[in-house]
Amino acid sequence: MPESNSEKQQRRMRGWHRIGITASILGFLAGGFWGYKAVSHRADQLLGGALIECLASGPENGSLVERMCLGKAVNSGSYTGLYECLAGGPDLSSTAEQCLQQAHKVAAEHIRTHWRYVGLCALVPLVLGWPIAYVLITLVRWIRTGFKAPTSPN
Repeated sequence: MPESNSEKQQRRMRGWHRIGITASILGFLAGGFWGYKAVSHRADQLLGGALIECLASGPENGSLVERMCLGKAVNSGSYTGLYECLAGGPDLSSTAEQCLQQAHKVAAEHIRTHWRYVGLCALVPLVLGWPIAYVLITLVRWIRTGFKAPTSPN
């Protein structure tokens, strides 16, 4: 039995469905990327802050490498490279070693929640976007119907 036109139309994906699926995929990727960047930036701040706080509370006579790394981070206001600078230093004091271990713990705690936040940033727009899109499309169709000329029953 051949399919009727209305059955074909119902099975065929409409243009706005295609746009919605494409927007969902792009929104999922963009939201995930944005969430990842935001969480990574926050992790860098936490890691740098933990290192600076720990090093500042240590003895004043840290090694030259430690003082140089700390000075660069404080002067630039960027803590991203502090961990790499310290981790690459050949002559670290026991305080700096302890500070690096403490920073590892801070980073590990942050990473546990890292992917949850990325997932939320990727999925929440989808969960909210589709119902909003359906409401807007229904509203536009309803408004358009009100502007059409009435047809006579004859």
